[in-house]
Order: sequence, then C-alpha cells, then structure tokens
Amino acid sequence: MSTAVTSATRDVPTSARGARPVLSVVAVVAFAVLLAVAGCVPGAGSSPTPGPSVGQEVARWDQGSDTALAVDGAPEGTQVIGTEPAWQEWLAGLPAPLAAAMTAEVPQTDFSTHLLVVHGRFVCEEDLRLSSPATHELQIVVTSPQDEVHCAWSPYELTVFRVRLDELGASAAEEVVLREPIVVRRQG
Repeated sequence: MSTAVTSATRDVPTSARGARPVLSVVAVVAFAVLLAVAGCVPGAGSSPTPGPSVGQEVARWDQGSDTALAVDGAPEGTQVIGTEPAWQEWLAGLPAPLAAAMTAEVPQTDFSTHLLVVHGRFVCEEDLRLSSPATHELQIVVTSPQDEVHCAWSPYELTVFRVRLDELGASAAEEVVLREPIVVRRQG
C-alpha cells in the first residue's frame, strides 16, 4: 500500500499565537489516519481483515525438507508474473537447483487467462494464502500463531500461486495491483 503524506502545517508560522496546539492536534490526527489506513487501530485488539482467498497454490519448496540446498540469492518478498518471458526471467534469477524444482512443479500457465504470484520468505510456524481485498488487487496474508513463537531456525520457503484473471475482475496482469502483505493471528 502506498500512502502519500503531505504537511498541511508547513506554512504555519511557529510564532503565531496558538500554533503549537494546532500543530499537535494536526500531528495526532495525521498519526491516527495513518494507523487506520495501515489497518492498525490502537486498542482494537484484532488483526486486519483480509479479503477472500483467490488462486491456487501450485508449488511450494521448503528448505526444512531439503536442507542441502543453499538459498543464497533466493528472492524474498512477493512478485506478480504476467507473461511467459517474465516467468522465464524470474526462474533464471534463482539458484539453479531451486529453478529446476520450480520448473518441475509449476504447471504450464496460460498467461492470457492467468498470472503467477511468487512469494519467498523465511518462516517460523506461519501459514500463507493469497487474497483479493478489492477488484484488481492481490495481497499475501500471513497467518501467525496466536502466541509469540521463537524459532531456533527459520527455513526459507518459496510458494507459487496461479490466479485466474477473472477472479480479480481483470483482463490483463497489468491491471492487477499488489498490496502490502498483512499478518493475522490464528484464532483459538
């Protein structure tokens, strides 16, 4: 999510009577707006609400299952891939054994009707899914344990989702916007 913040108070002279209380009020209001936009409201005690699940997980590689494979150079974060050349370029940037594993696992994709979403990260007991909070939007939803967990080792995990464009109300990958991931806590 990109949020533009502008200062409505930069042209207010600091010597004006009452300027400091006005600046304080503006600062508090701006901070509250930013928290609300980010989905974090103090005292709410709940996680942000994700959109409905979309797509299908088509491949997952977990370093915990294959500790022999070094992941130096493996991508972190999320990327939307909407063309075959972009997919081939992304694969070429992976360490060779990981690229081979992804090539073998990810089924052939028709990019005129689908797109791929890849997400690489180090995990510690979290689950991952893909949601669509609004038309043309995608978002990674990370579900973490209710209580804080401290892992001795967090293995790298690479997940690939395939999503139908019509699930997003889109006709081309260029119309799709990737929002910042959100973290929600497991219930119960």
